[in-house]
Amino acid sequence: MTPKPYLNADELAGLTPWTKGAIAHMVRTGLLQEGVHFFRIYGPGRHRPRVFKWAAIVELIESKVPLQPPAPPLAAHPRQGTKVDVGAATDEFARLLH
Repeated sequence: MTPKPYLNADELAGLTPWTKGAIAHMVRTGLLQEGVHFFRIYGPGRHRPRVFKWAAIVELIESKVPLQPPAPPLAAHPRQGTKVDVGAATDEFARLLH
């Protein structure tokens, strides 16, 4: 059986080990990305339901990359407007302490 190309959250939950709540969490954290794994249906009203692209979900499940959300972007420095690499700053701070 081949599922249809686009599924709603209930259908996706029925075909994967994920619950509907887990799917919503993966959307909120960015693991499932709009324009790649799901799309919003445009229509009247404020509520725009999501449809999930089955081929992209299968690719994500079968990938050898651990399922984790993408790293957050670098934060802008509030006074200078420059981006700060928090990891590098932490490493430099640790080096200065030793």
